[in-house]
Amino acid sequence: MMSFLVKYLKCAPFHASYTPTYVVSRIVGLLPYTLEDPEDTSSAKKVQQKPKPIFRFSIPLSLITLFWAVSYIAAYVLANQSVLAIPESRNYPIISVVGHLMHIYLGVCIFISSYVFTPRKISRFSVLALRLKALDSELTSISGKPIDYRSTVLFQIFFIAAGVLLLAAALIYDYLVFMEMYGNFMIIICFAYVYPYTCSGVIHLQFIAVIHTICQRFKAINIFLQHIADINVPTSNAALQVKLKSAQKEKLEKENPSDMKPNPKTAFIGESFLPANAHTRLNEIFILHDKLCDVSEAINDTFSLQIVSGITAGFIIIIFGFFIETKVAFWAGGQNVTLILIATSYVIWGVVTALSIYAMLACTTNTKETANAAALVVHKILQNKPAFMLNDEIYYNKMKSFTLQILHRKNTFHFNALGLFRLDYTFIFSAVSAATSYLIVLLQFDLGDYLTQFDNMLQGST
Repeated sequence: MMSFLVKYLKCAPFHASYTPTYVVSRIVGLLPYTLEDPEDTSSAKKVQQKPKPIFRFSIPLSLITLFWAVSYIAAYVLANQSVLAIPESRNYPIISVVGHLMHIYLGVCIFISSYVFTPRKISRFSVLALRLKALDSELTSISGKPIDYRSTVLFQIFFIAAGVLLLAAALIYDYLVFMEMYGNFMIIICFAYVYPYTCSGVIHLQFIAVIHTICQRFKAINIFLQHIADINVPTSNAALQVKLKSAQKEKLEKENPSDMKPNPKTAFIGESFLPANAHTRLNEIFILHDKLCDVSEAINDTFSLQIVSGITAGFIIIIFGFFIETKVAFWAGGQNVTLILIATSYVIWGVVTALSIYAMLACTTNTKETANAAALVVHKILQNKPAFMLNDEIYYNKMKSFTLQILHRKNTFHFNALGLFRLDYTFIFSAVSAATSYLIVLLQFDLGDYLTQFDNMLQGST
């Protein structure tokens, strides 16, 4: 489905590939910067000039950020007071009050990390964006085809649409719960609940969008290497090799004249400008792959502080949600609708944060696997022993060095959160194992008295 819809999008350049994420970030007040097209630093004239930043601070956008920040702080103060007033005015279970306070306090931590670390993140990413732009220029000059980021744009649109639907479902449950518990304070409580976790989801989207563009670059390198493997058959058939070289030379002269340049507006998926003598650019491709790995690690460090806060809050919410849902399900047995709604509200938020984390893990895992897949393609070329390697051991030594370098990088090249845990599918197993241990302890707490008191209060009111 993704590849089908990509056909109907315009070919997106590098700076435009972040447009959906940039628009959403501006709406929620997380990005008081204007997005500009970075200059091409590959030309000799622009190397000596100061590079143009991709983000510029904007006073009008900063007012939007200030508005959301002040609104959230005011909502937090009022929400905190209204939640603390619940035990005095109504006999709701104390566990529900504790859960609401925990949700709000975790949101404060996310809010602080989202706003405090954003200038640091933008300043570092502006430098990395220029490096990525230079890598794109080099990769385009080698492969003859500009990188197409339409799939990245479509992925961001799907993520935003799914996030809006999940937030709507969470708000429906919150409305049913908060209207019963807080009355006129319901809107304030909902805002204090939703806004920081929306910021966390947008930060995840920012990280996913950048990593997805990195994955597209690794795919372009793998396509280039696979092209070399496909056009260079094994040397066991010498006659076939001679015919192949002759055909490649004729094709190169006809399809790739010296004055022919790729058109970025028509460079859609399926078109190929890869030359028949692509093996002469192997060393440049290997250097680009190494630079791209370095930039990927730098991007990971740029987002790590905010990623840790979001994942930590999500982990706590998931554990508490399943804990209270399990207690209510076994105790109420579906008879107490209000209590079920209170517990289900926590579960809904746990599912929302879990899906956001899973999307991030899927993107980082796919990028890492795509980067390491280049070694398999290079080994395929080595096994074929094509004609260009017969009288020149330089290619053979360079390819061996490249595969050895990727082997060494497997222990260092990975996405992580400040080194605390890796952002791949192994994190799911680690999180489930830790959550199970905590739940075994939490489920031993006896909440029968609080739940019975709440149930008797509801029955007495009816």
